[in-house]
Amino acid sequence: MLAENAPYSCKDYYLKSCTGHRLFCKCWATPGTPRALAFFAHGFGEHCALYKDLIHALVKTEILTFGHDHVGHGRSGGPRTLVGSLDNCVNDIFKHIDMMKGKYPGLPVFLIGHSMGGVISVLASLKKPRELKGVVVVSGGVTWNPEGATPFKHFVAKWFGWLVPNFPVSTIIDLDLAVRTSESKELLLKDPHTFKGTRIKAGWARTVMNTIPNLNDQLQFVDIPLLILHGGQDKICDVQCARQLYRTSTSQDKRLKVYPDSYHCLFLEPEDIAHEVLEEIRNWIKNRI
Repeated sequence: MLAENAPYSCKDYYLKSCTGHRLFCKCWATPGTPRALAFFAHGFGEHCALYKDLIHALVKTEILTFGHDHVGHGRSGGPRTLVGSLDNCVNDIFKHIDMMKGKYPGLPVFLIGHSMGGVISVLASLKKPRELKGVVVVSGGVTWNPEGATPFKHFVAKWFGWLVPNFPVSTIIDLDLAVRTSESKELLLKDPHTFKGTRIKAGWARTVMNTIPNLNDQLQFVDIPLLILHGGQDKICDVQCARQLYRTSTSQDKRLKVYPDSYHCLFLEPEDIAHEVLEEIRNWIKNRI
């Protein structure tokens, strides 16, 4: 994991979300003048500072890295894991990006999204493609699985998600499906800011069902430099999500890389794979600065 004497400074601060909640933010500055900006959008139940090795890899490449805990996550305000809508998350990200661009004008901006953050990143690329130099989607569940969308689940998501968003509807993601080493599982369990609840809430199910079907229809309009990374054994967001995004996007600068034996959390894979993932992201961004 990240060495204690990592060559950068870190700053904590707060912004107000578009829904009035307080967002906990972090910025990791480069030792010298940055060559680019990168926003990291974390996944469901995570927080912006979880993957420190990713931050280290970016900062040592002179990429100033920043992010915030989405509403309902980490140290940000709001009911736990309920973001309201992913469009709200997109608006919060661009508010944060605009603030950083004001401090560092003229620098290219990259967006890196993991899992739920990958979906948010694709939505952001559709909303303001000219604001971004490129998007990295890691283990993003951007497509819809019709087999899982039963009428009952639609009913629960639509009505319970609206009336009683905190109502538990299914068991939380099994960490054994997310990571494949005991060390990584222990890291997630001991992290003080990851979600430790035992149930997924109806409000979150409503958010997903209100987003993914419409996003499927929009993938053809994703026309931005795109790096897609996914684990071949991902049981949380199936690898077909990555393949469909790659096939459907009209970007002329896109790359898909599947790690055949890897699980959902590519940043927490065994050391050799995790390092390969970080180098893939670092070099891809470096070549587009």
